[in-house]
Amino acid sequence: MQDLLNEQDFIKPQYNPWRWFMLFYGIAASQIVVLQIVMSFWITSYNAVIMYAFYLLFPVITAVWMFTSNTQNFLLPRKIKVLALLGLIAYFSVSNLFINLLKIVFSGAFFRSAFFLQLVSFLNFFILQFGISALIILILSRLIKRKLKHSKIR
Repeated sequence: MQDLLNEQDFIKPQYNPWRWFMLFYGIAASQIVVLQIVMSFWITSYNAVIMYAFYLLFPVITAVWMFTSNTQNFLLPRKIKVLALLGLIAYFSVSNLFINLLKIVFSGAFFRSAFFLQLVSFLNFFILQFGISALIILILSRLIKRKLKHSKIR
């Protein structure tokens, strides 16, 4: 009789978004590696503008993709959304910083100003990428929650 009334059979499993988010963190790091390789062979003063646009757009597109791939991600608490976005932007920014520092070390241009410039660039891109991504995700979350709320009412 006890086997027939197992409590675990009736409990709905909790949704764990972190496994899914880890996939996107890997995608973020690989995007930066590919972008760095492409830009290392293709950089000119005109292409620097394109490179900056890619550095700003990739995290935003990946963040939107990360949350739109499963609608349950929009229903997560704001704290988890912010932590997930911080993780994603950290993967973008830290992998980019690491590759740029390796370029500086192996190019022989070992100057303090180059390191300082990379750190300032890292902080600027981190703040800008996180701000844009968080704004878009929070607006989309609010719209989707409102839409789900109205569809449940009807």
